[in-house]
Amino acid sequence: MNAAERTIITRLKIRNYRSLYDIDMALGPVTVLAGPNGAGKSNITDVLRFVRDAMTRGVREAIRSRGGPCGIFHRQPARNGDISAEISLSGPVWSGH
Repeated sequence: MNAAERTIITRLKIRNYRSLYDIDMALGPVTVLAGPNGAGKSNITDVLRFVRDAMTRGVREAIRSRGGPCGIFHRQPARNGDISAEISLSGPVWSGH
């Protein structure tokens, strides 16, 4: 197994993405998302796909494929409209975010 295969996501911070207003979660080698329907589990996994799509296909395409800006911004219009995702990674000989 090479170093890239042993890299894990250690922390995920999300602001204003769909139903997620302000999430800061530490992750380990195995993380289980559990909760009732509508709690945001799918949105947590989709933000990872969104970041991947934005980096590989471009931000406009990542937004378009989710129904445009209305499909990704937090549902509460009174809140700050900036979306952010911070992903911290750790490998055997490096770490970053």
